[in-house]
Amino acid sequence: MSTTTIIPTLLIASALSLACNSPEKAQKRADEARQTADEQQTKVQRSADQQKMQAEATAQQKQDQATLALTSAKNDYHARISSLLIDVDRTTADLRTANKTAIASAKLKNDDKLTAVTARKGLLDADLKQVDAATAASWDALKAQIDADLDGTRLVLNPVGKT
Repeated sequence: MSTTTIIPTLLIASALSLACNSPEKAQKRADEARQTADEQQTKVQRSADQQKMQAEATAQQKQDQATLALTSAKNDYHARISSLLIDVDRTTADLRTANKTAIASAKLKNDDKLTAVTARKGLLDADLKQVDAATAASWDALKAQIDADLDGTRLVLNPVGKT
Protein backbone atom coordinates (compact mmCIF):
# COMPACT_ATOMS: atom_id res chain seq x y z
CA MET A 1 0.00 0.00 0.00
CA SER A 2 1.09 3.42 -0.73
CA THR A 3 1.40 6.30 1.67
CA THR A 4 -1.40 8.06 -0.10
CA THR A 5 -3.70 5.13 0.55
CA ILE A 6 -2.58 4.53 4.12
CA ILE A 7 -3.13 8.10 5.31
CA PRO A 8 -6.74 8.38 4.09
CA THR A 9 -7.44 4.92 5.50
CA LEU A 10 -5.99 5.91 8.88
CA LEU A 11 -8.01 9.12 8.84
CA ILE A 12 -11.19 7.25 8.06
CA ALA A 13 -10.43 4.64 10.72
CA SER A 14 -9.69 7.40 13.25
CA ALA A 15 -12.88 9.22 12.35
CA LEU A 16 -14.90 6.04 12.67
CA SER A 17 -13.19 5.27 15.95
CA LEU A 18 -13.95 8.75 17.27
CA ALA A 19 -17.50 8.52 16.01
CA CYS A 20 -17.96 5.19 17.78
CA ASN A 21 -16.38 6.40 21.05
CA SER A 22 -18.10 9.77 21.05
CA PRO A 23 -21.58 8.55 22.11
CA GLU A 24 -19.98 6.27 24.67
CA LYS A 25 -17.93 9.12 26.10
CA ALA A 26 -20.93 11.41 26.01
CA GLN A 27 -22.98 8.82 27.91
CA LYS A 28 -20.16 8.37 30.41
CA ARG A 29 -19.96 12.15 30.97
CA ALA A 30 -23.75 12.31 31.33
CA ASP A 31 -23.65 9.48 33.87
CA GLU A 32 -20.89 11.22 35.80
CA ALA A 33 -22.80 14.50 35.72
CA ARG A 34 -25.94 12.72 36.96
CA GLN A 35 -23.96 11.05 39.73
CA THR A 36 -22.41 14.37 40.73
CA ALA A 37 -25.83 16.01 40.76
CA ASP A 38 -27.24 13.15 42.86
CA GLU A 39 -24.36 13.47 45.32
CA GLN A 40 -24.87 17.21 45.58
CA GLN A 41 -28.60 16.75 46.04
CA THR A 42 -27.97 14.18 48.76
CA LYS A 43 -25.53 16.54 50.46
CA VAL A 44 -28.01 19.43 50.32
CA GLN A 45 -30.80 17.16 51.62
CA ARG A 46 -28.61 16.00 54.52
CA SER A 47 -27.80 19.58 55.37
CA ALA A 48 -31.48 20.55 55.23
CA ASP A 49 -32.40 17.57 57.40
CA GLN A 50 -29.73 18.52 59.94
CA GLN A 51 -30.96 22.11 60.05
CA LYS A 52 -34.54 20.91 60.49
CA MET A 53 -33.56 18.57 63.33
CA GLN A 54 -31.55 21.33 64.97
CA ALA A 55 -34.48 23.75 64.70
CA GLU A 56 -36.83 21.14 66.14
CA ALA A 57 -34.42 20.45 68.99
CA THR A 58 -34.15 24.17 69.75
CA ALA A 59 -37.92 24.53 69.69
CA GLN A 60 -38.32 21.53 71.98
CA GLN A 61 -35.72 22.94 74.37
CA LYS A 62 -37.59 26.26 74.52
CA GLN A 63 -40.87 24.41 75.07
CA ASP A 64 -39.30 22.39 77.87
CA GLN A 65 -37.98 25.58 79.50
CA ALA A 66 -41.40 27.23 79.27
CA THR A 67 -43.07 24.16 80.75
CA LEU A 68 -40.52 24.06 83.56
CA ALA A 69 -41.05 27.75 84.31
CA LEU A 70 -44.83 27.30 84.40
CA THR A 71 -44.54 24.24 86.63
CA SER A 72 -42.22 26.12 88.98
CA ALA A 73 -44.60 29.09 89.16
CA LYS A 74 -47.58 26.79 89.76
CA ASN A 75 -45.71 24.99 92.55
CA ASP A 76 -44.79 28.34 94.13
CA TYR A 77 -48.40 29.55 94.10
CA HIS A 78 -49.63 26.19 95.32
CA ALA A 79 -47.30 26.52 98.33
CA ARG A 80 -48.38 30.13 98.97
CA ILE A 81 -52.06 29.24 98.90
CA SER A 82 -51.56 26.13 101.03
CA SER A 83 -49.64 28.14 103.63
CA LEU A 84 -52.36 30.76 103.79
CA LEU A 85 -55.04 28.05 104.03
CA ILE A 86 -53.26 26.78 107.14
CA ASP A 87 -53.53 30.29 108.61
CA VAL A 88 -57.21 30.42 107.59
CA ASP A 89 -57.92 27.10 109.31
CA ARG A 90 -56.04 28.22 112.43
CA THR A 91 -57.98 31.50 112.52
CA THR A 92 -61.27 29.63 112.01
CA ALA A 93 -60.46 27.31 114.91
CA ASP A 94 -59.41 30.25 117.11
CA LEU A 95 -62.63 32.15 116.34
CA ARG A 96 -64.79 29.12 117.12
CA THR A 97 -62.93 28.54 120.35
CA ALA A 98 -63.23 32.21 121.30
CA ASN A 99 -66.97 32.13 120.59
CA LYS A 100 -67.49 29.48 123.24
CA THR A 101 -66.63 31.90 126.03
CA ALA A 102 -67.24 35.28 124.35
CA ILE A 103 -69.87 37.81 125.32
CA ALA A 104 -72.61 38.58 122.82
CA SER A 105 -70.95 41.60 121.15
CA ALA A 106 -67.62 39.81 120.76
CA LYS A 107 -69.47 36.76 119.48
CA LEU A 108 -71.09 38.89 116.74
CA LYS A 109 -67.73 40.29 115.69
CA ASN A 110 -66.23 36.80 115.69
CA ASP A 111 -69.16 35.46 113.66
CA ASP A 112 -68.72 38.25 111.09
CA LYS A 113 -65.01 37.54 110.83
CA LEU A 114 -65.70 33.79 110.69
CA THR A 115 -68.06 34.36 107.76
CA ALA A 116 -65.45 36.45 105.97
CA VAL A 117 -62.69 33.92 106.68
CA THR A 118 -64.86 31.04 105.48
CA ALA A 119 -65.60 32.92 102.25
CA ARG A 120 -61.89 33.54 101.72
CA LYS A 121 -61.20 29.84 102.33
CA GLY A 122 -63.64 29.00 99.52
CA LEU A 123 -61.80 31.40 97.19
CA LEU A 124 -58.42 29.91 98.07
CA ASP A 125 -59.70 26.36 97.57
CA ALA A 126 -60.98 27.37 94.12
CA ASP A 127 -57.65 29.06 93.39
CA LEU A 128 -55.81 25.82 94.21
CA LYS A 129 -57.90 23.93 91.69
CA GLN A 130 -57.32 26.62 89.07
CA VAL A 131 -53.56 26.53 89.67
CA ASP A 132 -53.54 22.80 89.05
CA ALA A 133 -55.49 23.21 85.79
CA ALA A 134 -53.71 26.37 84.58
CA THR A 135 -52.12 26.58 81.16
CA ALA A 136 -49.41 28.94 79.97
CA ALA A 137 -52.05 30.95 78.11
CA SER A 138 -54.21 31.46 81.20
CA TRP A 139 -51.42 31.81 83.76
CA ASP A 140 -50.87 35.59 83.81
CA ALA A 141 -54.55 36.40 84.38
CA LEU A 142 -54.90 33.64 86.97
CA LYS A 143 -51.77 34.81 88.77
CA ALA A 144 -53.18 38.33 89.07
CA GLN A 145 -56.47 36.93 90.42
CA ILE A 146 -54.67 34.74 92.94
CA ASP A 147 -52.45 37.61 94.09
CA ALA A 148 -55.57 39.66 94.75
CA ASP A 149 -57.20 36.74 96.61
CA LEU A 150 -54.07 36.20 98.73
CA ASP A 151 -53.85 39.90 99.61
CA GLY A 152 -57.57 40.03 100.43
CA THR A 153 -57.33 36.96 102.63
CA ARG A 154 -54.34 38.41 104.52
CA LEU A 155 -56.37 41.57 105.14
CA VAL A 156 -59.29 39.56 106.51
CA LEU A 157 -56.98 37.56 108.76
CA ASN A 158 -54.96 40.61 109.91
CA PRO A 159 -56.95 43.80 109.40
CA VAL A 160 -54.89 46.97 109.01
CA GLY A 161 -54.34 48.67 112.35
CA LYS A 162 -54.94 45.47 114.34
CA THR A 163 -52.46 42.84 115.36
